Amino acid sequence: MLLWRRSWAWVRAELTGITATSLSLTPRNTGAADATIHFGAPPAVALEDAVSIYLSGGSVRRATASSFANPASPAWGAANEIGKNFRLLTFTYYDSTANVVQPTSLANRMRIARVDIQLTVETAAPLSNGTRPTYSLALRTIPRNVRIRTSS
Repeated sequence: MLLWRRSWAWVRAELTGITATSLSLTPRNTGAADATIHFGAPPAVALEDAVSIYLSGGSVRRATASSFANPASPAWGAANEIGKNFRLLTFTYYDSTANVVQPTSLANRMRIARVDIQLTVETAAPLSNGTRPTYSLALRTIPRNVRIRTSS
């Protein structure tokens, strides 16, 4: 966030370098009408981005947040279709001790250490025997920006 004409705005920047003591950022978009960025105080950096992947009418769609003016309720850009003929898509989020987490707040999202994904698709058209079988896939993933802490 930045202080701009005595009001808060947001800046989306590309992380172009990182060391043990510094981050190098290149501003790409701002939430202000003026593209000039003036910091009235040292800026706070939040490395969170929002992506929504969801099932709608048999299609899996993906949207990204277009504004973090309200981090608890980002404004979403247009969704793009990334797959068809889906019958089921679920995401289950877990913390580092395997407790289910509901990603309804920033604090809860910070606790996520693992995501289990279940999806089921159906053939696009009937097979030669007239059936339309479904196929399921389960996937467990650890987000690349998360370290799992284990207890001794």
